[in-house]
Amino acid sequence: TLLHSALSWDGNLVEILPPLLTGGRVVIHPGPHRDPLTVAETVHATGVTTLFLPTAAFNTIMSAQPELLRNLRCLMFGGEQVSPKHVRTALTALPDTRLVHCYGPCECTVFSTAHPVTPADLDRPTIPIGRPIGDRRVHLIDPDTGA
Repeated sequence: TLLHSALSWDGNLVEILPPLLTGGRVVIHPGPHRDPLTVAETVHATGVTTLFLPTAAFNTIMSAQPELLRNLRCLMFGGEQVSPKHVRTALTALPDTRLVHCYGPCECTVFSTAHPVTPADLDRPTIPIGRPIGDRRVHLIDPDTGA
């Protein structure tokens, strides 16, 4: 897993804890953390197999050089609504990579929901944010009634 998130952001927990708790390895990104293409180049050069990207970074890499992520077994992305166009690019360019669209406010520490992306999702107007993970529960509140 590539550690490229700021240590002040909860996203780094998914980059540090799962690999260390399961016998994996954490590769620390040496470059500027905010440059998505530098992150993708590090993934390519180091053989990283698991990566989380904020949606904006995912979109940037899919627009410029998606082939840099071909080594990945799992690519998680989320934080805002994702573009079906960029998901289509990922499904085509990364056929052996599991794509997971994630969502979760920082109060839940990284992800609350996850959705494994499939080609069928491209027929939807948006890519789903998925179902609750673990013991989490999701409540949809009507903004007009509060119920």
